[in-house]
Amino acid sequence: MKLNSSPTKEVTFFQCPQCESHYTLHESGSLTDRWGMPISLVLYGVIFDKKPINRAKHIAEQFSARDDINLPFLIKNIIAELQTPTQKVSEILDLSYPNEIALRSFLKVFCEELSRIKD
Repeated sequence: MKLNSSPTKEVTFFQCPQCESHYTLHESGSLTDRWGMPISLVLYGVIFDKKPINRAKHIAEQFSARDDINLPFLIKNIIAELQTPTQKVSEILDLSYPNEIALRSFLKVFCEELSRIKD
């Protein structure tokens, strides 16, 4: 299915029939997780932050209080991406400061903090 997200950007959405994961194919040809996938939910909290790592603990605390998300699955999904990169996480959302290294560092610290809180 194709959807024009703005007058100048066209994206195509995909869903894996086996695992039901959702992906976005960007005009640039890159494929990323679509909104609603675990990494996108966490990145949303730093969409306007220049230094996302500074918010990792706070966002982990917020997520730890949620009962509508499978937190072990969320952590597993993020760690898998960090260990074996499959996408540019900086392209998942329209981030104000899309710094790949900073965002991956943020995701790592977020998982560490969330794991610490949940233990």
